[in-house]
Amino acid sequence: MYKNRHNKKIIFAALLTALFLSGSATTAFAEETDNTTPAPVSEPVIFERPNDPYIDALWAYDNTGFFTHYYGFFPVTHYSIPDIDMNIWDAWEAYPLTKEETRTIVIAIIDTGVDYRHPDLKDQMWINPNEIPDNGIDDDGNGYIDDIHGWDFFNNDATVCHYAETANGYTANPDDNDNHGTHIAGIIAATANNGIGIAGVASNVNVQIMSLKIHGGTSSSGSVSSAIKAIQYAEAMGADICNLSWGTTNYSQALELTIRESSMLFVTAAGNNGLNNNSTPVFPASLRLPNLISVGYIDHDGYLDISSNYGVSTVDIAAPGEEIFSTLVGTYGYSNGSSMAAPHVTGLAAMIYAYHDNIYPAQVKELIINTMIPLSSLDGYLINPGIPDAYAAIQSLYDISADTQEPFLLLETTYEKENILVHVDAYDAGGSGIRKVRYIYGSRPADYFSGDNGTALLDNVLYLTKAGYYTFYVEDYAGNYRIYNTYIEDDTLAPDIAASYQVAPNYGYISVTFSASDADSGVKTIKYLAGEFNKDAFLFAGEQLNPAQEQHTLYVSPDVTAITFYLADYRGNSAAYVIYPEIIPATSVHLNVSERSLDYMETFRLQPLIFPWLSTDGVSYASTDASVLVVDSSGLVTAIGTGEAYVIVTTYSGVSAACKITVRPPLSYFPAT
Repeated sequence: MYKNRHNKKIIFAALLTALFLSGSATTAFAEETDNTTPAPVSEPVIFERPNDPYIDALWAYDNTGFFTHYYGFFPVTHYSIPDIDMNIWDAWEAYPLTKEETRTIVIAIIDTGVDYRHPDLKDQMWINPNEIPDNGIDDDGNGYIDDIHGWDFFNNDATVCHYAETANGYTANPDDNDNHGTHIAGIIAATANNGIGIAGVASNVNVQIMSLKIHGGTSSSGSVSSAIKAIQYAEAMGADICNLSWGTTNYSQALELTIRESSMLFVTAAGNNGLNNNSTPVFPASLRLPNLISVGYIDHDGYLDISSNYGVSTVDIAAPGEEIFSTLVGTYGYSNGSSMAAPHVTGLAAMIYAYHDNIYPAQVKELIINTMIPLSSLDGYLINPGIPDAYAAIQSLYDISADTQEPFLLLETTYEKENILVHVDAYDAGGSGIRKVRYIYGSRPADYFSGDNGTALLDNVLYLTKAGYYTFYVEDYAGNYRIYNTYIEDDTLAPDIAASYQVAPNYGYISVTFSASDADSGVKTIKYLAGEFNKDAFLFAGEQLNPAQEQHTLYVSPDVTAITFYLADYRGNSAAYVIYPEIIPATSVHLNVSERSLDYMETFRLQPLIFPWLSTDGVSYASTDASVLVVDSSGLVTAIGTGEAYVIVTTYSGVSAACKITVRPPLSYFPAT
């Protein structure tokens, strides 16, 4: 449940403007002070903790029931619920590799910029190996000049952090504040055991921060288009994980497609409006994708913060996000929010990635969720009501197995008016999840789809306008793929017609009843002309009928010897059908019975047989005594009185037959014996 802790919060020394999703921040030092590191509060050592002086503020790593909060130079002890933490130190102790043995993991922070000069971050920054600094040349040919640590998509240059120089060093430029991204970077990767600041969650492994700035200016604004470009940059430059501590209520199909087709893991902030993301989605956090983890945030007592967004079908998990101490531009300070919770999960994901050479995002997501610490206080708020347990996750590293099975597609073609519909169902038995389904007209090899070639399939129904050979490509997140070169057939059958006709009782007209059908694309046009014609005659002529009507009846003169119907479907198939209405008089009529006995109020039906079989005659029915029996137009006879009577059946041409019917009296007419 939510716990409103506002009544016991201590007012921070200085406040920074909230960035993204309403997250707030406080600095550890007043502006007029220098950046001298205050003396850390002594704390008992658990195994060999790093020597960074502010680790006693990192309650999310190991919550012993109290932690230090720094107000300027002054350390203040805050009490908390023990063991509400992610077991980071235990995970470090249990990690099976030394830092030097781990593979390098690149984490793209798509946010504000990151302070690449910060003493706790400078050694953790990603460096573009194929770019020469400050020479004004795009050395690696990726379209970005001097992109050494990443790129500023807000200002469209390589200045991934904006500084304001001071007498004592530097701080964030207030006109383009990069504290938010810098704070996230510190949570993930601040250098451990360097005697200053803090240690990042993943600083026990080889991790590099790629700074991709998409928010800037005094209001820290940004755009989805910049985010898409940043994701594409990260993918192209080899990043493994993207941390997205921002969101929007506006859905973007292009953003979803870019994330879905990326090979990277995305860790996203759920939002800080205290809203239910089920009913008020925040994107990209509310996207349900196998390579995306959405994160809400808890306080140090294990409760979902009152500002954290939630959602039992949209928010995957929670993580520590209150009173989080980390790097700021030129200094250190505090921030609150799901923006801070997400990088805690990102850091754990980096540890998992660093151990395995071949691992896919869904495995990392599943491992983090399956080893989480359940918290009853989160029941009813999240898909997985708990927080990550880094120690349990590291112990489960050996359980990860590779996905080597190729995904596959099932294709089924149907038609809907002008469109050819291809139903495409993608399956991945290996478990990594479907990353990409694309198609193109014509035959192509698999490597054609290695980039953004082909058209992405956004759902399982593809609408085509022409038939022919198409190539379909399906790939999972483990890199397995399958290609299909298949011929999509068109609807080549014209609509069909079923017709019958009958003469009127007085031979004054002929009724022609017909229905048109098309099993594929459907009937688009129905026309008719009196006479015999080919279908070209209907180009500018013919009486139009409603194709949506299931059955039609035309009344034509007995003089009409032919009627031509023109039918066309939505795929351009057409045909002309000629009906030759002809009056064929009956020569005889026979009944199923010649006489019958009925009880009072009993019924039965007369069934006449008319000869010849092709006769167009109908019949009429008449009772010789309406007080004994009645008969309706369909031949249903009902006994209503006692005695005898005949039913006379007469064809339109005057041929007759009769059935004698005897009606017995009711039982009450007979005397009792």
